[in-house]
Amino acid sequence: FKRNYRKIKKIVYFKIPNQISAHAAIVFKKEDEHFKTEFISFLINHLSIAIDKIKEQERLQKTIGSFVQASLIAIGMHDMTTKTHSERVASLSVELAKAVNKQSHGPYCKLIFSTDQIEEIRIASLLHDFGKIGVNEWLLQKEKKLMPFQLENIHTRFQAFKDQVYTQILENYINKLLVNKQSPTTGEIDILRQEFNSMVLDLDNVWEAVKELNEPQLLAKDLHREIEKISSFKFKLGKNTHALLSSNELDTLKTNKGSLTKEERELVQSHAEKSYEFLSQIHWTDNLSRMPDIVLRHHERLNGSGYPNHLVSEQIPVQSKILAICDIYDALVAYDRPYKKPVPTEKALEILELEVGQGKLDEHLMKLFIQEKIYQAIETIEPQQRSA
Repeated sequence: FKRNYRKIKKIVYFKIPNQISAHAAIVFKKEDEHFKTEFISFLINHLSIAIDKIKEQERLQKTIGSFVQASLIAIGMHDMTTKTHSERVASLSVELAKAVNKQSHGPYCKLIFSTDQIEEIRIASLLHDFGKIGVNEWLLQKEKKLMPFQLENIHTRFQAFKDQVYTQILENYINKLLVNKQSPTTGEIDILRQEFNSMVLDLDNVWEAVKELNEPQLLAKDLHREIEKISSFKFKLGKNTHALLSSNELDTLKTNKGSLTKEERELVQSHAEKSYEFLSQIHWTDNLSRMPDIVLRHHERLNGSGYPNHLVSEQIPVQSKILAICDIYDALVAYDRPYKKPVPTEKALEILELEVGQGKLDEHLMKLFIQEKIYQAIETIEPQQRSA
């Protein structure tokens, strides 16, 4: 049609009130009716192709949306707290990204996230913990250092030890009476009872120490000494001598912080790579192509202390830095985790600022998080409490 452009008399552009887009009217010369028909047919064909592409894009976006929702359902079936956590992190991350767009000064004043990029952040936030599907549920829900059945086994062992002590004391006393052909006296029985009660008291103190050590808290020096004391306790059943606690139980109680051992923590931390492995297998649209990388790096820290690759600040996408702050905040204030109590908002913000001071989190994003009150994007108390 280029060679026939002279057959078009003029093109008139105009706007309809309250409409954003401009419109054009093509005026043909009267003597070129055939070209007019041919040109209109050409436009209709190309408009039809364009409309089909738009519809295909809309269907693709709906498919992606359905996939994300299905993934969230799968996460919830494995661990509901991870699902609700992901939804809250998405709300926080989107608001923080929007706040970045409003900056007129500072290191991010020239950074503008497009609508597609904000959607990418939202989906990355929703799926950032998808890899936890590959982590045992009991590990994600572990409240104390020892599993309940492990603590029960130890308690049963303590009771068996008490019975053994009682039996041993009586046997020794009876044998003494038989050898010396004596009769028991009230005074001697009182001494035996005091001896037994003293040993039981020691054992009860050890049991209380085990329960205290089982809490997911930072170990004090005196508790470290208590562990060494516990490890020296032995009891005899039949001809065999047994330790009060196994070496594995002692090692678990020695966990210095939290409820997970080093090996268990590594298993949980593997979820970042598992998420990436899953998400990178999907042929995302161009506007979501960086999403798997954003997810992979959300546990990296600016000073290189994060995981899985110990990246430093300039190697970490801003989107991942946003996700990191929002992820930690919700993990602290979450009210639906059975293994921990929620941290008050003020305390959670103090902890985040401490992480900034340690060079782990982005200082400028954290200031935005507080100044713009991004944390208000989610509820930090249980729905039942709100209605009470």
